[in-house]
Amino acid sequence: MDVLNLDWAVSDLNRQKAQKRFEIKRLECQLRLLLASEDPGTEATKICSQLSKQYGEFLTIIDAESIKKSVPTGDVLLITWQDLFTEIQTLSTRFFGPIKSSTEASLAAELQQKYQLWVDLFSSRNSLPANVAHDEIKTTLTPVIAAKNRTQWLEALVHFANEQAGLNLQELLAQLNSLNDNQLTALSQAFAKSDYIDLIHAILFYKLHPENLFEQSLHPEKLISVKTRLTLLYDFIESFYQTLSQVLIHRGFPSHQDYLVHDDLLPYGIEIKADRNCHDLILNAIKTWKIKATLIESKVSLNQLHELFRAYKFWFNPNRLIDAIMNLQLKLMKQNPQQQPLDALYQYIMHLYQSMSTTECLDLYGYFSNKDSNYFIWTLILVKNGGQFEWLPELKESEREAIKHVYEAITCVMNALRAVLEERHIRTQPYKHDLNLSKTLTPGRRNREALLRIITLYGNEEIKPNDQIEQLFEQLESMT
Repeated sequence: MDVLNLDWAVSDLNRQKAQKRFEIKRLECQLRLLLASEDPGTEATKICSQLSKQYGEFLTIIDAESIKKSVPTGDVLLITWQDLFTEIQTLSTRFFGPIKSSTEASLAAELQQKYQLWVDLFSSRNSLPANVAHDEIKTTLTPVIAAKNRTQWLEALVHFANEQAGLNLQELLAQLNSLNDNQLTALSQAFAKSDYIDLIHAILFYKLHPENLFEQSLHPEKLISVKTRLTLLYDFIESFYQTLSQVLIHRGFPSHQDYLVHDDLLPYGIEIKADRNCHDLILNAIKTWKIKATLIESKVSLNQLHELFRAYKFWFNPNRLIDAIMNLQLKLMKQNPQQQPLDALYQYIMHLYQSMSTTECLDLYGYFSNKDSNYFIWTLILVKNGGQFEWLPELKESEREAIKHVYEAITCVMNALRAVLEERHIRTQPYKHDLNLSKTLTPGRRNREALLRIITLYGNEEIKPNDQIEQLFEQLESMT
């Protein structure tokens, strides 16, 4: 039987390309095996250098050296080796697949660039002496690293956040990647010291209970201003810690104990305890905090919807529901002072609901119409209509008016949801908010706490000015 001779179909060019592809594949397999067992080191960098050379030779073979790309050495410290290797794997998969000649040349040039960038990445980091003291390499994080106590540390961290104009994870990652091992270790030690952790927990406590930061009652709008700054501050500290932890792991450091609380919705029976010695320090921090928070974004605010769902995460939490709705209404009132508060709330919450899927709307309707929600609404109706409980102090007119105001805001949000579902041709049963006067109400602990909190936060007829507090808010408002 004759054997078909295909030598005529295999040119010298194709043979050279196949040989070079084989050599590249062999080196890439070695690199993958090496990285599967350990973090990159000298051996991995040598292989990357060889691969960069091999891809360069491949470009020479196909006469495509003119498309070689320059390596952006100025950005070497902005990336991690894991991100770089992920990009390389994606490009390599395409390179060894069925592609056109023009695409083949472009991918080879890009892979040569990536492998050379790998070499430069580790050359730049290894050029930093391991024994250099952390205050000898100056960075914008130097004051945070050099802090001797938690007062200096928080002041330096707030200053760093102000300089960064808020939380920019890419910029933060770049800053941390530029540090040597000693500097990173010094930063991480703060998150293992008990007095520093006490301070962070105190910030979380006042974020959850901003009214406890002041001895005197504050106007709800000012209370929201304080809560916003405390939230931004705590979120920045949390993100700073998480990004620092990632960089340390990438450098080969073992994972360390995480003492931070990463969810402010705590199960029943768990409370954050605030160190009173942190009080003045935290007050000063929010006074110097300059990062602005947009009150009402032009796009749909998914965070507001998230807060409504969180009110039902473990069980019905009336305080969280009240805060989510009243905070939104107060922000809208500040944004649109000429519009009726309930009209503005109804229009905006309708806009939010329209961004939700029908399934999400039905889930939220189920929460709003459940027994716990109804019982809380009945409690509000009874009190706003003049009813009284043994545990409830005699209410002033302003306090009863506050109960009515909260009731109207909550029912406004609930009714808007039914209207959105109606627009989607889904009819829902009205909420069972009709109060049965023949039945004695016995509100549980959470409902009692919510009622008292409404009176405390929203029921003050007149708040006497306090020079120190007013001075603080003049400074805060000048920043917004």
